[in-house]
Amino acid sequence: MKRILLLLRQIKLKPVFLFYAVGISSSVWFLVRVIPKPSRASYPCMKAAAPLMSGFILYLLGVIGSAYAFKKVKRSIAESRYWQAFIFIMVIGVFSALMVSSDNTPASANPLKIIPPPDGANHPMGIGKGVYPGRVIWAWNKLATDSTCINAQGNRYYLLKNFNQKVIDQMVSSSIIQLTGAANVKVAWDSLFIQQNLKKYSIRSSYTPGESIFIKINQTNASWNSNSDYSDIDNNIYSAATQTSPPVVMAILEQLIDSFGVAEEDIYIGDPISHIYKYNFDYWHSAYPNVKYCDQSTANNRTRITPSGTTDINFSDQGSIMTNVNYADQELYAEMVNANYMINAACLKAHVRAGITLCAKNHFGSPIHSGAGNFHPSLVNTGDNAGATDNADNTGYKKYRVQVDLLGSQYLGGNTILSLVEGLWGGGPNEIETPVKWKMAPFNNHWTNSVFMSIDAVALESVCFDFLRTEFNGVNQSQTNPNWYGVDDYLHQAADSANWPKGIVYDPDASGTPIQSLGVHEHWSDAINKSYSRNLNKNTGIELVSIPSGLVHNVIAGVNKYSALEMQLRNYPNPFVTSTQISYYLQTKGQVSIGIYDLKGKLVSNLVSQAENAGAHNINWNGENLSSGMYICRLKSNGSKGESVQSIKIQIAR
Repeated sequence: MKRILLLLRQIKLKPVFLFYAVGISSSVWFLVRVIPKPSRASYPCMKAAAPLMSGFILYLLGVIGSAYAFKKVKRSIAESRYWQAFIFIMVIGVFSALMVSSDNTPASANPLKIIPPPDGANHPMGIGKGVYPGRVIWAWNKLATDSTCINAQGNRYYLLKNFNQKVIDQMVSSSIIQLTGAANVKVAWDSLFIQQNLKKYSIRSSYTPGESIFIKINQTNASWNSNSDYSDIDNNIYSAATQTSPPVVMAILEQLIDSFGVAEEDIYIGDPISHIYKYNFDYWHSAYPNVKYCDQSTANNRTRITPSGTTDINFSDQGSIMTNVNYADQELYAEMVNANYMINAACLKAHVRAGITLCAKNHFGSPIHSGAGNFHPSLVNTGDNAGATDNADNTGYKKYRVQVDLLGSQYLGGNTILSLVEGLWGGGPNEIETPVKWKMAPFNNHWTNSVFMSIDAVALESVCFDFLRTEFNGVNQSQTNPNWYGVDDYLHQAADSANWPKGIVYDPDASGTPIQSLGVHEHWSDAINKSYSRNLNKNTGIELVSIPSGLVHNVIAGVNKYSALEMQLRNYPNPFVTSTQISYYLQTKGQVSIGIYDLKGKLVSNLVSQAENAGAHNINWNGENLSSGMYICRLKSNGSKGESVQSIKIQIAR
């Protein structure tokens, strides 16, 4: 039904024809589905189709009945049978009422509520995860994609000519470095592996050669929108929907294989529910032919993956909400279950039922099932397992959300070393539509050109949710899916068990021990400053780090929160790639000079030389013209308390 409605919308029929098309299609849909199996009438999809069908039938009865009665009125008057004419006039009234009621019937479906998140801004919940708890990296570079790409037939966004791999490589490497505070990419990955092993085993150990890594990508539409060689069908309304595209995964492969030294054959890439599109496979395989590109067969040079043969996920509603869940929904593939580490590479986009689809919902494609419809009753807009769109209202908070089980599973969220969201192309209004250029700053009617990543999946999804709800707000974009009331309910619950529904205990591993906080959730201050609690110098919540710096407003707290040494001079990020923000605090008014020196003592940049007032100060240093390495930033101040000199080391890492 969803595909029928989208097709009708694409065709842009006139209202009268659209009315008949929807009426006929919904009637045929209902009858075809329900006659063979009457119990399907209770499905949410059928409940959506039923009012459309009944309204259409009532309308037809009204038209036919009114026409027949009107003919009888004319004949009765001609034959002077006025009492009979009066009766048929009453009949016309009845049939007219049926026609009017038919117009109102489709609107009786309860529209999804659009209400701002009840927790408001900067009210963190949960416990931050990561080397720097709750840190989320947002890399943005408008040169990452071709602004002239119109993403039309024959020129889709994923073609090599439409993205700049070198720019995206730098975005990803800078993000990994900033996420961990490491000196370079190799040390950064070492830090990620150590962090994961500390979480899982309480052992401080890094990657061991021979351990496997599963990169879960998003290729949902390739299960049905592809040719026999898995190329995209370039001539229909589903062409080039927002999905994992070549460059970000290529950057990850380059880092893991070339920089860190993971063997190609120990890396698996795939979306188990689907295929890998040809444009991705050809690009990755040309550089790394021994990586295992997963599919359910060996066609087109793919690697066949096999079901685990075990029940791998225990859904915590115990069948009370997702009543049709079966064994296939609970079994994963052996290569995923046996993987030592997972990287979740999702996409930034809205969703027709969940409101948003990021890393948590990316795992709808992880079980061995052929379709994830059985999970829909846990979403904000439930739909049904046949794929129809409706307004089955499941909005609000403290309701069972399957995303929490997926994030908490030992094989999925619990095994994830890095969560990242590819936002290069501005996710569309739902999962099957093409990317759109975003209106909000700093995108300003350009492709979004962004990559988001974190060790804390809850924090990452919270940040991406704020971006999505700001863009798809009915103004910047006409759609409002991410603003449905309760879209972030699963984030509330993943962060803190106090937000769980009554009677639900999340234990996806059937271990007998409920999951603990999976991360930290909050909403930013506003869409302009994009400040989270740690950006406001609080000791809890999310810290959003932007590359380049300056896209997020950071507040430097008063000197009483820090020692004089800490507040007089510091910088962030460190190390950095192109620019870093230097922050310092002056206890009194005085003459200030700040210079950058190389390790031989040569002055390479004079940043400040002037009188300044007491208080907090910030200055950006752009070191893109200097070579990689260590530099010294020296602050000299001369005020009423005398002369003070402070120095810190700053590293440029490319």
